Amino acid sequence: MLRSTGDLDRCVATLLEAIELVPAGETRLRVTLTARCAAAENFLGRHGQAKRRLAAAFESLPDRSSPEAVTALLALMATAFFTFDVDGACGFARRALAAARPLEDPVLIGAAASALAYSCSNAGTVLETGSSVDEAVVHLDAVPDEALAGHLDAVNRLAWSEFMIERDEDAIRHAARGVSVARATGQGQFLPLNLSTQALSTMRRGDLAAAAALQDEALETAEVAANGYVMCWVLTIGAHVSMTRGDLDEARRSAERALVHASGDGHVPTMARVRLAMTRREMGEPAAGIEGLVRGAGGWELGRVAPSWRVPYAEALTRLELGGGRVDDAERFATCAKRAAEELGLPLATATAQRARAAVRLARGDAEAAAALALAAADAA
Repeated sequence: MLRSTGDLDRCVATLLEAIELVPAGETRLRVTLTARCAAAENFLGRHGQAKRRLAAAFESLPDRSSPEAVTALLALMATAFFTFDVDGACGFARRALAAARPLEDPVLIGAAASALAYSCSNAGTVLETGSSVDEAVVHLDAVPDEALAGHLDAVNRLAWSEFMIERDEDAIRHAARGVSVARATGQGQFLPLNLSTQALSTMRRGDLAAAAALQDEALETAEVAANGYVMCWVLTIGAHVSMTRGDLDEARRSAERALVHASGDGHVPTMARVRLAMTRREMGEPAAGIEGLVRGAGGWELGRVAPSWRVPYAEALTRLELGGGRVDDAERFATCAKRAAEELGLPLATATAQRARAAVRLARGDAEAAAALALAAADAA
């Protein structure tokens, strides 16, 4: 209850008290409570404390292939994600899935597979993301809603992974199921993230009005939950949706509000700063004055940002540099988009990168090459 209403400090304190009351030998309960405590600490930005707590819990387990081990490894994966430790997140998720499979628990396997898909989607490893998504779907689609109620984080990770590899219809379906189960079981803390993922895929399918309505609902539920990290992420996605709809003023308002809730240099605050930087560039501000917003993401080439986001951002920067007559800079960003798209090998990413390169070729006076790239982009799209 405390977590769902945003009172995370008291949530952590209450869970720590509960952990102390667990009888010796009740390993599963102790690890479950520890994982929930670490989750609340992560949303408070206390990633170091969460990691130490989980590592100690995992090391204390007599059986590293037990359900308790899978729970601890999944929680460690989440902590690694928050701190931009992409390799660590993938490693913990792979270990969790390897431990879950012999247990033959479909929910546990599905949760571990969705965690691996989530980690790999942010790393840009599309083949492993796809195979992990497939495995998660086989298991999670087969279980009733009651069984999913305790694993709504897995549903959100699955839907997000599907969005990241351009499986938008599947992402919409799974996010909608997550929303339905969260409402039916009174777990409001899971509504904003599932709604935002659904909004992104709905937007990319072309229904901007429906995407905006979903995003409004996500923001409303996030405000009820009063969680700074969730608010930061939902507002960041809201800025992205508003920008796609052409409402630059609303995009800037959302991005600036997101930064109010951002703290530290983890994944969520960094993405919020990048979104504000992109919005301000789209509104005509020069890059020099806002470089600080993208420093944590690897500078304007956004080397620390997942390739699925890097491609559209690089394409936007290509357009902006061309608009200012800076063709060489535009070509640098078009090349960045091309490299990220080649890393992904996905059709929409490829189309976006080709569009950027076509614009540069046209600016250099090579209309024939520009036309060929533009037509190839249209085919890929």
